[in-house]
Amino acid sequence: GCTAEELARVRALDFFEGEDKALVRDTIGKVFREGVAEAEVRVVSKTGEKTPYLFSARRTTVGEKSYLVGMGIDITERKKTEEMMRRSRERLQLLIDRVPMGCIMWYAGFQVELWNPEAGKIFGYTAAEAIGRQAYDIIVPPGARPHVDIIWRRLLEGDATAGSENEN
Repeated sequence: GCTAEELARVRALDFFEGEDKALVRDTIGKVFREGVAEAEVRVVSKTGEKTPYLFSARRTTVGEKSYLVGMGIDITERKKTEEMMRRSRERLQLLIDRVPMGCIMWYAGFQVELWNPEAGKIFGYTAAEAIGRQAYDIIVPPGARPHVDIIWRRLLEGDATAGSENEN
């Protein structure tokens, strides 16, 4: 929101406040120490509006002098999207935690990624005990493994109709 003449009369740090100003100072120091850095900060406009930006900078040397060359990108939309995704994940987690049936999500390697409280009641493991463990180690008995292998392979290939009933 500044004219070129106004920009010529202010320092870059004048567009930041508080923690953001300190972060910009630290980032500038990092650029001169390490050669490159980036930071997410809020830029304060002439009207006082704060806008989130991602700044990336690198050091360049001309002769014996080092300079900072950088660019900033307005990340307002990204921040809005991140917040919407965070809220959506929280709502989904609440639903999963309260659904009156066992809900388990698996990584492609057949390790537990998500384990809700009802799954804990059914199988006797808490989420902390189950997450990261192989299905074969906790709920698939040896006799069911060949059949479960076939179902798992079909699921990994995208067959959403694959399923089975077996003892656990």
